[in-house]
Amino acid sequence: MKITLDIERDFVLDLEAFQIFEEITGLNIFEEDTLARLNTKKLSALFYAGLKAGGCELTKEQTDKLVTAKRMQMVTQAIHDEMDSSSKNA
Repeated sequence: MKITLDIERDFVLDLEAFQIFEEITGLNIFEEDTLARLNTKKLSALFYAGLKAGGCELTKEQTDKLVTAKRMQMVTQAIHDEMDSSSKNA
């Protein structure tokens, strides 16, 4: 999916993204409670992982700076939509 922060970027939650998430957090995304209580650290890691898997070359710190309070709803909606479409395509 496309998401526009400073510019339009690809956002993909696939196996590569899940591995990046696991490397950052040490959490297994497939364990039931991992995303049940999404906090800012998990949100940051998952959003960064999805951008990275989509080919984005920003660092995690640069990505975090792009997610302002105004963009938070858009980011959480993108994660929800991508997770929903991933489960439908399984």
